[in-house]
Amino acid sequence: MDTSMTFPRITTISYTLLILFAAIIAVKFWGFIEEDSFITLRYARNLANTGIPSWNLGEAPVEGYTSLLHMVLNAGTIALGLDAVVGTRIIGALGVILAILGATFTFRSLKLPQGAQIAGFATLLSPPLIAWIWGGLEGPLVVGLISLGLLGTVRALHPSAGLAPAFWASLAFGFAYLARPEAAVANFAAGLGLLLFAPFSLSERLKRFIAIGTISVLVLLCHLAFRYSYYGEVAPLTYYAKVGGLPAGVLMTNGLDYLLNSLISLPFVVAAILAAVAAIWMKKASPAIYLGLLVIAVQIATVTRLGGDLMFYARLLLPVLPAAALLMAGALSALPEKRVGLAGLAIAVVMGLQIPSLQLDRAASEVARRGSVFGTYMNERFRDPMLIAAATAGAAPFHGTRHAFIDTLGLNDPIIAQRQNVPMRAAGQFWPGHSKGDGEYVLSRKPDIIIIGPVEGVPLQYAQEWFLTGVELRELRGFIDCYEETVEQVDPSELDVWSARYFDHEIRFVYYRRVCS
Repeated sequence: MDTSMTFPRITTISYTLLILFAAIIAVKFWGFIEEDSFITLRYARNLANTGIPSWNLGEAPVEGYTSLLHMVLNAGTIALGLDAVVGTRIIGALGVILAILGATFTFRSLKLPQGAQIAGFATLLSPPLIAWIWGGLEGPLVVGLISLGLLGTVRALHPSAGLAPAFWASLAFGFAYLARPEAAVANFAAGLGLLLFAPFSLSERLKRFIAIGTISVLVLLCHLAFRYSYYGEVAPLTYYAKVGGLPAGVLMTNGLDYLLNSLISLPFVVAAILAAVAAIWMKKASPAIYLGLLVIAVQIATVTRLGGDLMFYARLLLPVLPAAALLMAGALSALPEKRVGLAGLAIAVVMGLQIPSLQLDRAASEVARRGSVFGTYMNERFRDPMLIAAATAGAAPFHGTRHAFIDTLGLNDPIIAQRQNVPMRAAGQFWPGHSKGDGEYVLSRKPDIIIIGPVEGVPLQYAQEWFLTGVELRELRGFIDCYEETVEQVDPSELDVWSARYFDHEIRFVYYRRVCS
């Protein structure tokens, strides 16, 4: 067989399939938008328009966004005049481009064969990563920055490289931390990998371990100082609302369930881990494989311990993809030369075989669309500014620009987020990130409108099927006496809102309006 002709042809076919399948997956997820992305966009818009990253203008600042860097970048796109949703998707696409660049130079640094590189790219471009380009949250950006950090880490494994790659990795991990705090865990794991597996003296390993944390730790400390001085907190409200004060057993159970469901949607990550273990068993593993396996293990353990997430498409596990791509490519490169190209082609084909089973997360997108309708309707229905209490704190507050909002789940409210000894009285409290609430506090704010349960609202008798605030409100005399149920049918086609085209029927909104003076 003329391998000089066969292998280039296989490589060309493999790359063509890879690009084709990635494009098909992108088209299949078109239309996905996550409700929570509008939380960040509300902060970003206020920052772009007023210079203040505020939830409710005129109130004390709170940190209800998860990603400082993502919020600032979105503020930049809004300031440039881009539509907020378009801008956040552009940022997601740029994150994927950074991830591909990081993986490309990592594979070249290790001098991996083309077939192994193709398998690595197929692992990196897993469907959940492509889905989150449209989803609007920070996941792709985090992946891109961690990919660059891993590139510097791998280059720091070479004794002749000096400390420069470790410092560059530290810079990338520092930005990744600003994009998602858990990236600090990946940074630590990468440094620990250098300390344990780099093929040179202990003193040189120690130097690289220190170097890879120097810039990123400085960034972390500066961010913590800013957070405490500006918000008066040591952690974002998302941490208090989703993790703080909740039983460790509940968090671990939720985390394990999240891990199982996420890995089902990331089969190449599982395959990469198994391939790496096999390479270690056969004593063909390079230091880079040991390092990548450690990075994945530490990240997975952290996500599991923190209780996972309610969102689909493995959002919190996306940051393991660069290390998984490294494992897949590195492990396959240990195969005999004649088989590597075929292995890469096989992985590309398997990527395509996933496509028929992929499904759009219509539920999350539906919440965002209904929220956009409700927020727009509130703007037109009530011209004077109001205070609205709602559990769905994304699309409705973003589109309800005239009004202030109380986030009854606490993601954007320090009183609710930091409540301790929370009773578990509603079915929705067992969903990750939905455990907090405080009916008495919400009532004390005297909101003009209160929404029980989902964005479209439900009558009070169904409060127990949703969240704690509704259950507690229905037991308070002040709520019974001062709030009146209102039901309205809204035709989205009559509103100037992007989501109107998704509805061919009216939406029934149920909310409680304050009638006491």
